Amino acid sequence: MGLELPPLGPAYLASSLEKAGIECRIFDFNSELYKNGGLPKLWNPENLAIWQKTQKFSKIKFSSEEVIASCARQVLEFAPDVIGMSVHNPSANFSIALAKAIKAQKNDAIIIMGGPICHPNLKIFPEMPETDYNIHEYADYLVVGEGEKTFIELLDAIAKGKNPAGCKGIMFRKGEKLVFTGNNIPIMNLDLLPFPDFSKFPIDNYRHYEQKSLILPIMLSRGCTNHCVFCTDTNAWFPYRFRSSKSVIDEIKSDIEQYGCTAFEFNDSLINGNPKLLSDVCEEIIREKLQISWSGSARADSTISKELLEKMKKAGCNTLYFGIESGSQNVLDDMRKNINIRKVPRILKWASELGISVGTSWTIDFPTETEEDFKKTVKFVQDNHKYINHFSVQLLFINHLSEVEKNFRKYKIVPYQQDWDFWRIEDDSNTFEVRKRRLRILNEEIQKNFDYARIIK
Repeated sequence: MGLELPPLGPAYLASSLEKAGIECRIFDFNSELYKNGGLPKLWNPENLAIWQKTQKFSKIKFSSEEVIASCARQVLEFAPDVIGMSVHNPSANFSIALAKAIKAQKNDAIIIMGGPICHPNLKIFPEMPETDYNIHEYADYLVVGEGEKTFIELLDAIAKGKNPAGCKGIMFRKGEKLVFTGNNIPIMNLDLLPFPDFSKFPIDNYRHYEQKSLILPIMLSRGCTNHCVFCTDTNAWFPYRFRSSKSVIDEIKSDIEQYGCTAFEFNDSLINGNPKLLSDVCEEIIREKLQISWSGSARADSTISKELLEKMKKAGCNTLYFGIESGSQNVLDDMRKNINIRKVPRILKWASELGISVGTSWTIDFPTETEEDFKKTVKFVQDNHKYINHFSVQLLFINHLSEVEKNFRKYKIVPYQQDWDFWRIEDDSNTFEVRKRRLRILNEEIQKNFDYARIIK
């Protein structure tokens, strides 16, 4: 969970702040606690709920007053004028505890939170909090959406004593009212952003993870060209935008020179959202003779040709991840995936034969999935496992503000409002118990067919 490489968002914020003449320091407590906390198993994917569920989090070592207070002291030793936190679902409980501890040690500290869970909450149910985890109660301001421009504008307003209501893209408390100033304007020309600054991160922590060499994140684009109904990437990063190939190549060269890094992971929702850009970047890597390796996520659609995969391999692509989700075309259509399941196997085969490691993700029990649909997924795995090196299987998580959540009645979902994990379908054809059974069956099928020798080459 965020251990393999430094986070890209805070690195972009750091470089943007420095460009604006604002000194900053970065604390990656996720990495520090993993390295020094003595409980690495808590970072295994199956333990995600321990961090996300407030009651479970309260019982682990890293929620203790001693640990949290120590982290707060580290932050305050810097004597910052403002403290920013990048908050995701897995880190929300820790961030809230840290904010409380900082306020306890310095009650006039100004705390700004940003990240995916910072958004104006559209209440689907009256019982919902005003914001996810009610994080607005623990921060002075929330930055909604892209932070590079908004964060700096807010800091300028705070420094000059201006009314923050003039800054688009923030939320703050005014008396009993929670104020949202409206959506900020997306950064359309991504080439104008300074390259992310990783020099402020504990780089050696990432070298000490499972890989032997440093891997740095990089991006071609922001947003997604698709509108899957269970996902929120399109909403969070609307509209889809991309960089120039020159900007990407210049950043790769800079990272090689500054950090000695020759391995990269593209953090895009999909690297083939603009196939011409992907092709151009590969051509430039080849032309410049950059000896690098890289990975990324792609859609298994018509933009992926054998010729493009050959070019990607020659340019250093060693791993591709495909979000296939289901072996049933009906389910894929309901998900609005816009991929043809009959054409997916040849893409996996092409990549595998070229020596590109193939990862796939599968989502069990979309609301419209029937037993027959599920059997098609199992059959797909049986037929194509020889082309796949990595499987990621998960139960459907109903993301807040996704189309599935907003239109839950259309999908005949009966929510369990205390915990979305326990939603069911009106006729009980899809319940938590059904989902767990199908998850077990698919995992058993994967284990039965999976050849580990293909990983240990």
